[in-house]
Amino acid sequence: MMIISDNTPANITIEKVGMKNVNNYMKQLGLKHTILQRKTMDFEARKRGLDNSTTPRDITIPLQKTILNPESCETTTEYQNTYQKTSP
Repeated sequence: MMIISDNTPANITIEKVGMKNVNNYMKQLGLKHTILQRKTMDFEARKRGLDNSTTPRDITIPLQKTILNPESCETTTEYQNTYQKTSP
């Protein structure tokens, strides 16, 4: 279970890696209808007509490669258990 939801890690990733690289990586994963045009919570960019979009089908692709993969599921569960124990 997620304890805290925060978009800061997504924005840091976009800053460090670059929006173009994030979009290229999503294409490499097979996400054909997903586009990142702004950081999360960037309301000024949204006013300028920039927005992020995806499709339900595209969302299932990384889920199938990670969460629905038994090996990845174990790793995710271990991480969550460690995080919950060390979080304030």
